[in-house]
Amino acid sequence: MDVEGLLQEISDYCRRAGMAESTFGRRVVNDGKFASRLRYGGRVTTATVDRVHNFMREHPANGAAPGTARAASTIASASVRPGQAATAATASA
Repeated sequence: MDVEGLLQEISDYCRRAGMAESTFGRRVVNDGKFASRLRYGGRVTTATVDRVHNFMREHPANGAAPGTARAASTIASASVRPGQAATAATASA
């Protein structure tokens, strides 16, 4: 994979997860400037690319637990009518 493609994946993931790229870098490779370094010509090993992909797979950007669908939270939020307060169970879904 080329660096531009990896940067696009990281950017897309961070946008969906509501996470700063610096936070992503710290969590994945213990380097808050990871994405910035790549953007300005840094190199990346295949092992690091694997770490990035493993992190994304193990921590889905939609907030769901690994391997689960987001449908449950969508159904729960759809069941709340306008003007009706969400219950604690619905709000935490």
